[in-house]
Amino acid sequence: MSCDMSRSKRPIIVPSGCLCDQEIEMECKGPGERVSTIFSLKRRLYEDESILNVKGWADDESIKVQIDPDFYEDQKFAAIISGGTLNTKVGIHFSVTTSKDEIRTFTASLPVMPDGVTTDQKHCHFVPLPGPQGEKGDAATIAIGKVSTGKPGTSVVVENVGTQYDAELNITIPQGEKGEQGSVFLT
Repeated sequence: MSCDMSRSKRPIIVPSGCLCDQEIEMECKGPGERVSTIFSLKRRLYEDESILNVKGWADDESIKVQIDPDFYEDQKFAAIISGGTLNTKVGIHFSVTTSKDEIRTFTASLPVMPDGVTTDQKHCHFVPLPGPQGEKGDAATIAIGKVSTGKPGTSVVVENVGTQYDAELNITIPQGEKGEQGSVFLT
């Protein structure tokens, strides 16, 4: 399976204001897929402003971005995107000319993922496909080395003085603080 083709046709609403630190993330797609994404600029345009023209391009030359010229309605437009390089996240840039002769620009990120990827609304999750069984490896070992008492109020320290496969742990445990004198009972 590849990216979930049961995509909702809800538009991506481009936020108003400065987009400096905001990422507009599109749903993932496979390199062989051709997807249509609708963008809404209702939060970036005035109520009486409409879209006259849109240009789109990608950072990755293997991605083709087409704008549907018949779909400029209610301050929305549709981008048809195909191609891409596997396991990349690519910037898709848009330049929108409005009826007030203004140009609005924004960038959306597009994850291009391989077969075995699913999506939930916006996020892609890699689902490993079954592969051949690997060779049996050697078991690791853990041994306790030196255990010592540290000063009161210090932290417990565990140090591996062996290797990552044959660990030998030296442990320092802080001494407890002196407690109150207890009572003596004679019976």
